[in-house]
Amino acid sequence: MADTKKMVTLMSSDGETFEVEEAVALQSGTIKHMIEDGCADNAIPIPNITSNILAKVIEYCKKHAEETPQGDARRRYTVEEDLKNWDAEFIIKVNDYILFDLILAANYLNIKDLLELTTQKVADTIKGKTPEQIRKYFYIKKDFTPEEEAEIMKEYGFCHILHYITNGKITLKSCDGEIFDVDEAVALQSRTIKHMIVLIMLYLYQT
Repeated sequence: MADTKKMVTLMSSDGETFEVEEAVALQSGTIKHMIEDGCADNAIPIPNITSNILAKVIEYCKKHAEETPQGDARRRYTVEEDLKNWDAEFIIKVNDYILFDLILAANYLNIKDLLELTTQKVADTIKGKTPEQIRKYFYIKKDFTPEEEAEIMKEYGFCHILHYITNGKITLKSCDGEIFDVDEAVALQSRTIKHMIVLIMLYLYQT
């Protein structure tokens, strides 16, 4: 008797449906919780993610579901290296027109490895660029009103980041109000800070 894999249907914001194996859907922490809560009997709506972006997300998740490292150490190493090479090819093909949409999708769907991959591409892109070059590249305006800065602070949590796209430095502000100016290379060593910087850039890009 053939093994019947459980399938899940996802619906993009523009109404296109995708039937995928449950193992593929479970690469997303958000969808995983929905399945566990019994919300997968019908098509699972994926708001704010269009069909072309959802298709790229599914392509990524399918590969990672198929190549989950397991077995002995040699086998795990081989699979991990294959995935690294595949990820490198995947992200090269992601152009700047869809990169931010893919980051937003990875963030909303809680796909940590995809978020890391896409935000790293942005980090690599801005590395070595002047603040003016970054603003031009991502179409970000230079000056923000106090109200706009307050909205950014509210949106991105208690440890606020004012990125050097406005002042030429990466300034970190702790929850108790202490200010730290750090080099770009140092700040980008933190995955959390890197993600926050990119998400703030996304916010500014969309305003």
